Amino acid sequence: MPWTNSHLEWLHKTSETIVIACGKAVPVFEFEYDVENEEVMSLWVKHFRNYYCLDNELPDLKSPNQSNLES
Repeated sequence: MPWTNSHLEWLHKTSETIVIACGKAVPVFEFEYDVENEEVMSLWVKHFRNYYCLDNELPDLKSPNQSNLES
């Protein structure tokens, strides 16, 4: 799996916290992504997508006339 953490630089802690069901207070982060940074965006998208299926599995999951670029 293509692990990357370069997109984590886009996470910024806010001054907010929320209380979750168990009563613990957790910090709130904002994900301030940069669409102009094509390298990190591409790595993040691949990282995210591979939680659901590996790239080498895509040909088996798509219809014969569908490219890997179609949604």
